[in-house]
Amino acid sequence: MTFAFLRANMPRTACFPAFRAGVVFLLAGCGLFFSDYRQERPAYAAAPVALEPASPAKLPPAPDVSPPVPGVSAPAAPALAAHIDAGWQPLVAKLEEDGIYGQDVAGWFAALENPYSQKPMGLKITGLFRSKYIFSPFAFLRKPQKTAQLLQGIVTKENTRDSAEFILANPELFALIEREYKVDKEIAAALFMVETRLGAYLGTERAFWSLACMALADRPEQVQSYLDKLPLTEERLLWVGQNLQERSERAYKELTALIEYCRKNRHNPLEITGSLFGAIGFCQFMPSNIALYAVDGDKDGRIDLFTAADALPSMANYLVKHGWKAALNRKQRFAVIRRYNHSDVYANTVLALADAVRSYLRDAAKKSGR
Repeated sequence: MTFAFLRANMPRTACFPAFRAGVVFLLAGCGLFFSDYRQERPAYAAAPVALEPASPAKLPPAPDVSPPVPGVSAPAAPALAAHIDAGWQPLVAKLEEDGIYGQDVAGWFAALENPYSQKPMGLKITGLFRSKYIFSPFAFLRKPQKTAQLLQGIVTKENTRDSAEFILANPELFALIEREYKVDKEIAAALFMVETRLGAYLGTERAFWSLACMALADRPEQVQSYLDKLPLTEERLLWVGQNLQERSERAYKELTALIEYCRKNRHNPLEITGSLFGAIGFCQFMPSNIALYAVDGDKDGRIDLFTAADALPSMANYLVKHGWKAALNRKQRFAVIRRYNHSDVYANTVLALADAVRSYLRDAAKKSGR
């Protein structure tokens, strides 16, 4: 029903209040639908491009407690346990029960400045809820897309140039990727650009803290401040409770995988930043994917996903394990890349940027006479 119809068929005194109420309703609905999208999309444009491999972000110094000891799984010293916030105790008890807790983990929990927060799981469950239950009031106004949609601000001249120059600066790395995994250098560089702007944007949250918060959030009351903003019914609240249980169990699995990775490769997880939901490294792997797909590309005996030498072959290995082959057509390539991030727009963007990089390299070769 349009506003023109309302105006033509309502008394003059009722028309404008109804019109105003309708506008308020639509704008409010729009805010509900899009606010989570703004919060969860990575801020690609805010991150400068760095062609040199970046190191894990250095976070504020930890409190003055006994330092964590990577690789040590002995019982936690009382001095460390005394510094652990009481809010973490249910999670600590579960880690102890599963034989994962130790002096190193105790040190990491003791060094966390931030206590439990509803934010990571609150944003996750809010986004899922809105996708399932809240319909955008402006959806009917959208015109069908005649061309493939792309992530805004990614397929640009600057990003094309930087991706191509990164390939030219690392010929041995990309030769290995093409030789061992049959993944085009342009695809590998485009993935690297789309995921983390060539390693310049790795996220802003401690992955250990984010996953610990989500692992604890298995009941509605633990994200109550976010649920208070949603139009809940008894049926919807039941759905929320079931999803919280599933998501918290998944986060606990990711947390234990992160602990395993840090122990094995001698990393301090408090120096690892990632997405709000726990993806880490140049390749933005969830920790449970590390054991499945990450590789020691430079053969130095450890996997460091904050170096291009390990992260890019790991990306390529992920593609191979999900069906990548040398002779795939574009539709098949799209399907495999979509497994990296379940989004049509994402896969379109990677392919489009790879095409642009390929053209740039071809033109550069012509100019140089190669």
